[in-house]
Amino acid sequence: KYGFERYLVASLPELDEKLSDQTDLTNRDPELLQIYDEGLFPQHGTIWPSFHKSAIPISLSFPKDNPHKLYLSDPEVIALQNFGMESATWVPLRSSSRRPLIVCLGSMSSHALNNDQLAALLYPIVQLGERLERIKGTTDRPAVILSDRETQCLRWTAHGKTSLEIASILDLSEHTVNHYLAGAGRKLNAVSRPHAVANALRHGLIN
Repeated sequence: KYGFERYLVASLPELDEKLSDQTDLTNRDPELLQIYDEGLFPQHGTIWPSFHKSAIPISLSFPKDNPHKLYLSDPEVIALQNFGMESATWVPLRSSSRRPLIVCLGSMSSHALNNDQLAALLYPIVQLGERLERIKGTTDRPAVILSDRETQCLRWTAHGKTSLEIASILDLSEHTVNHYLAGAGRKLNAVSRPHAVANALRHGLIN
């Protein structure tokens, strides 16, 4: 749908680890992966290290004639450009294992995704991550138990309501609604509200 021709799914590598050793799925050129390993790009670049602290996806367009200035010197961006790519999106997923799972999608054309497109892309990526975890046998998680208020707030979120609208419906303050949604997100191991809704639906906690 979004024109991505290349993909890579890998656990976030530690400083001394090769990306190829942490990769679960990819159709990238083996030569590109070798360049990653030799330069330890994920560890020493600008993009991958940010996922140690942040769960916010990054989507960049970097055509050679008009590169994104902030990431112009990033070794990974330079390598992707050298292999004909002009845009890429990185989506981090929290995992039941210690380190995040990173899904990286690349395109030969220039089109960074907006927030709505990232939100639409998140659900199938979450499903992919969960299937990988099941295959790897790392999904022994305790049952998720939400409070009544957390469930109500998530249910209205699934219907497209904002925190302010939910507060009016449930006769709560907007701050309290945000508190319940944050709590539900933590219990559901979610990185965003759409992710929390998707996980709640999968667990049968809302309908």
